[in-house]
Amino acid sequence: MTCAEFKENVAAFVLGALDPDEQIACDAHLAEERRHEGCLQELRRATEAAALLAASEPPIKPGEHVWDAIAAEIASEGESRERADAAERGTIDAPGGVDGGARPRPTRVTAVRPTSRSARAPAEREPADPRRRRGAWREGVAWALATAAALAVVVLGAQRRALDERVDRAQNELALSRGELSSTLDRLARVEGDLQARFHTVDVERTACLRDLDIARVSLADKQAALDLLGSPGTQLVQLAAQGDVPYRASALVNSPREEGLVLASALAPQEGKDYQLWLIRGDQKISAGLLPSDKTGLPTLARISHDLLAGGVPDAFAITIEPAGGMPQPTGPIVLVGKVRA
Repeated sequence: MTCAEFKENVAAFVLGALDPDEQIACDAHLAEERRHEGCLQELRRATEAAALLAASEPPIKPGEHVWDAIAAEIASEGESRERADAAERGTIDAPGGVDGGARPRPTRVTAVRPTSRSARAPAEREPADPRRRRGAWREGVAWALATAAALAVVVLGAQRRALDERVDRAQNELALSRGELSSTLDRLARVEGDLQARFHTVDVERTACLRDLDIARVSLADKQAALDLLGSPGTQLVQLAAQGDVPYRASALVNSPREEGLVLASALAPQEGKDYQLWLIRGDQKISAGLLPSDKTGLPTLARISHDLLAGGVPDAFAITIEPAGGMPQPTGPIVLVGKVRA
């Protein structure tokens, strides 16, 4: 018997509804010392299903007529067995003589022992009991119904387990999706917060730049050029932070596609023998972008950045230092303002 054949018959095997040869074959298959293909698991499931099926039926108390019928059946079988034993012994005692007379010696009659049950004379055969036939029929029907119910329980149990596994997988996938969605929402919330903070900062810086540009002592053409650059797509506004306790303030406007830029600075008071010098920083390079004009009253001033300096792209940062009059090829004085360009 193969594992597939055993699993097909395991439900009937557990219920004892197989033929004796098939039952023996199933027992022998289980006793084989080899790798079974799920036979023991199916046997356990069928046993559990049969136990559940048996437990699901409530016990019923039999009536008195059942016990009377059982007692009558037992007595009938006893009488039949006694007659059969007497026939096999081959002796039957003759009845007694006339009343009051001497009891004659019993005559021994030798009976011919039939070779088989079918060889008995028709008069010797026991009449078939209708109740026995009905009982056998009911027993067969009961076994058939029990087998069908057990198979149904096994099949439904397998389908239920498969459905439970699918539900578990779906729940796990849903939990993962919910976790990923929650993580994504958290990241979006952080990005939204960062963008709002950045927009607020840029708006404040832009307002300050417009105010400085409005009061700057520059020509109308320079103001118009600065406003045009400030409103152009791709323009970055870089706020330079003061280094230390100094009053200086500056903003840089740079547009890489247009290769245009300018610096709007204020509170750059003149210093004797000194100049304010602007630097573009790319990596380790510090490139001079020229001198910034100063104002005695501290009003904002405007300085353009050369196209050639922006041809290589937007710098990493801007810095302003105080250098000897006329400027230096490399910074030597203190850094008073510096601003990092956002990538």
